[in-house]
Amino acid sequence: KSLIKKQARNLLIHAQHHIINTTTGVRRTADISHADKADARMAVLIHGWEGSSQSDYILSLADTFWQLGFTVVRLNLRDHGNSHHLNRHPFNSVRLTEVKDALKHLHSQFQPESMLLAGFSLGGNFVLRLSADKDIQALNLRHCFAICPPLDPAATATNMEQGPKMYHRYFVKKWRHSLNKKYQYYPEVMPGIEHLQSRSLTAMNAVFVPEHTPYQHPTDYLNAYAVRQQAINAIRCPTLIIYSDDDPIIQASSFDHIKQTRWVNIEVQHYGGHCAFIPSLLSLPWLNQRIIEEMNKNEEKV
Repeated sequence: KSLIKKQARNLLIHAQHHIINTTTGVRRTADISHADKADARMAVLIHGWEGSSQSDYILSLADTFWQLGFTVVRLNLRDHGNSHHLNRHPFNSVRLTEVKDALKHLHSQFQPESMLLAGFSLGGNFVLRLSADKDIQALNLRHCFAICPPLDPAATATNMEQGPKMYHRYFVKKWRHSLNKKYQYYPEVMPGIEHLQSRSLTAMNAVFVPEHTPYQHPTDYLNAYAVRQQAINAIRCPTLIIYSDDDPIIQASSFDHIKQTRWVNIEVQHYGGHCAFIPSLLSLPWLNQRIIEEMNKNEEKV
């Protein structure tokens, strides 16, 4: 076990694995650690692409919220966290409605005092799109945190292919493995196998996008889940976006195109890589400390 899993032992002991059945028939999985108080604040954490509710960065922050008395939900996106068998059609990043439905289901079932959203990388992109939605705002959304979110997925895709090869190879391997699992469960839905043989994300998307999304061209698909100023302006709860200058996956320049608002604070760190703001495994990570600080500051304003 990793050191973080050992540190989060109590969180994991109290975690219950749930299958969330949404009104649209989509099934999602989540690991929920309930607080002692029945109507406690709820923190919903969303992992990055090809991560899961068991990713170390999710467990680290989840444990921090758990110790603060939150009911903590580690939500898995479709086809993440060994959930490929639950839905016929494969995950794509435009599928926001089913995540909205999952949040509304959680709120209805557990009736928390308030909700908090935190997401890493692609999960951060989802958090920003969710927090701009009026239906989610109506769930007494108190805080939102987006860590290294890809605001411009098309630019991120280009950067991944042109940047350090290790990251590109990693995601090609992970996505190919995920699609292969989907193919094993639903071969009739996954007739093409070219994307399983491709060696680049561009080549994989060229097959995957017209086959499994409403879009014919990969660029249209990538642009469909971009976070633009209009979405930032629609956010109505205290939201913190954190990114780093040295992120090898998401170019820092993509954040130059959005402006802060009354509700949205954008913070850059010189160092931190991609969602790796952890100076020491022997102390509370800097990111967790920063999130607590931001929460306390906003609570004082209420």
